[in-house]
Amino acid sequence: MVLTRSQLEQLPVEELIDYAVKMGELALKYEILDKRNTEFETRISTLEASRETDTSTINVLSNCNTLLLKRVKHIERDLLNASQYLRNRQIEVHNVPEDVDNTALPEKVCEAISLTGSVVTPNHLDKCHRLSNNSSVILEFNTRKDRDNILFNRKSLKNKQEELAAINMKKIFITDSLCFEYKKLDYVCRCLKDRGEIKDCWFFNGKLFIILLSEEKLTVRSIDDLYNRFTVPLINSFLKKRKR
Repeated sequence: MVLTRSQLEQLPVEELIDYAVKMGELALKYEILDKRNTEFETRISTLEASRETDTSTINVLSNCNTLLLKRVKHIERDLLNASQYLRNRQIEVHNVPEDVDNTALPEKVCEAISLTGSVVTPNHLDKCHRLSNNSSVILEFNTRKDRDNILFNRKSLKNKQEELAAINMKKIFITDSLCFEYKKLDYVCRCLKDRGEIKDCWFFNGKLFIILLSEEKLTVRSIDDLYNRFTVPLINSFLKKRKR
């Protein structure tokens, strides 16, 4: 309790001394508390400054991460295009009878695909071998022009069923040779077409195209192009189905 001047003058000497001691102790405690409060305020200011610095650093890192993700996407697309470009002289012939001997395979396949109207001999080929499923054969031509001629005329095989049957190649069909990622994209697009989500899809000259229900034509370069146009769960359901 703080006493007034008149109250202090009325106190005996012993009580006045005791009061002075207590006031001194209180003053000391106040000084300690005031010092601690100053230290606390200084720490708060330091923490606030640190928080502002951390927030700024987080924003910078977030922007860097966004830029890096964009670069990664561009690099992934470039790698995909490069991977597919390496196949620009290749086709795949499917449902080739497994009883065709490997030594006779190039000549047999060339005989069949020549029915498209573009004459092909083993001399036109750089490579010819079966794929892992054993009923599909990959051909790599010496020139892209020879490959393109076959792809342009492959539909004519539908009218050559008797000739194909005569050489025991009745069920064959020809497709572009797709790298792994493009095969995945092609599969998803065909699922979208079967489900009625798009009107059509096809692969031509190293690119995958789709026609939306609105008649808009789009080029599909990555799975993100499909995620941006359709729901993620829908696209993922097709991808999950493909892995089975």
